[in-house]
Amino acid sequence: MAGLFKRLRGNLKYQDGAKPKIILREYPPKIILAWAKGAEGHSELLDYLFNNGYKELTMTIHAYYHKPEAIDWLMQNGFPHLLALVNASEGNEEASEWLQKNNFLLLHNIALAISGEKEGFEWLKQNSTKEFYYLTLNLKTLKEK
Repeated sequence: MAGLFKRLRGNLKYQDGAKPKIILREYPPKIILAWAKGAEGHSELLDYLFNNGYKELTMTIHAYYHKPEAIDWLMQNGFPHLLALVNASEGNEEASEWLQKNNFLLLHNIALAISGEKEGFEWLKQNSTKEFYYLTLNLKTLKEK
């Protein structure tokens, strides 16, 4: 999985040199909790997210399973930051640096925590919500499977 992000050069560009669009969304706490439960394996919640306007969250879970269609979908539909989360949490330094450089501090620290870095968990405790902390724990468990 780490190599998939490395194929991108510079400031996160496609191989043809174009920068990807980035869609930023704020999610209600109940959606973050549904995402967390989906990461635990509750497929009905992943189906709900997929069919109700949160396809990117489902695709992020599928990217942890190394599904090429999910990885491509995230890049092509404006969610490279979620793919960077996956890659950074799997130890890809380029993805981690990209998250930091582009001020995705929440995602960067989630990735650190998923990787087992205490400073990631500490940052989340001080700067995030319980929903994101819970999501991080579930993504960490998913990654370790």
